[in-house]
Amino acid sequence: MTLPREMHVWLHSLNLTYKVTNPKRDFSNGWLYAEILNRYHPEKVEMYQFDNGFKLDKKIGNWDHLSKLVKKLDYDIGVEDWDPVMHCAPNAAYNLLKKLYMILTGRTVNDQMEIIQEQYQRDEAENQPDYSKHTIAKKLKDKELQRIPDKTTMMGRANGMVIQHKEERKNERHVVGFANTKRTGYFAAKAQKEHEKAESRHTMKQSMTGRNG
Repeated sequence: MTLPREMHVWLHSLNLTYKVTNPKRDFSNGWLYAEILNRYHPEKVEMYQFDNGFKLDKKIGNWDHLSKLVKKLDYDIGVEDWDPVMHCAPNAAYNLLKKLYMILTGRTVNDQMEIIQEQYQRDEAENQPDYSKHTIAKKLKDKELQRIPDKTTMMGRANGMVIQHKEERKNERHVVGFANTKRTGYFAAKAQKEHEKAESRHTMKQSMTGRNG
């Protein structure tokens, strides 16, 4: 998780108890969000009510308490915001942190660097060898999919993932094929140019021989 500079400065100014080293994990139990709220509402958010453990029961307890707090504070934060954070979903911790930042400071966030970072990661993924890419079997074992309680919804999501995976692989093959065509064309053109040079040298040599004769 790469934070925009203004959010990084903001977090540092809050003097939180624990340094963030693994964002997905560190934010998953809700403790750091509670600390942030405590800096703005010390009379309403008492840290002794929270546990900085990472077992599921501790996480559930913290988030249940936090959800009641944000409701009392009339903040537009619901289970759809914090449940993915608790389960370490990609970008969930950042999305909630950004939302909280905008609520508490009244400022907006310039996400342009995030977009660039995401594009860089996509470019890196496209250049990965096939053996290191996620197979559809791995994708279907994703914890975000497995924890959907409704089987019909889960099957619909899984089917969508299969279709998306097939489309991605199709696009990858198209890109690779196009790159190979360009590469083949380049070497063919180079070979043709070398052949023309050789013919030109041969013609000049014959011409010089004729003059000397």
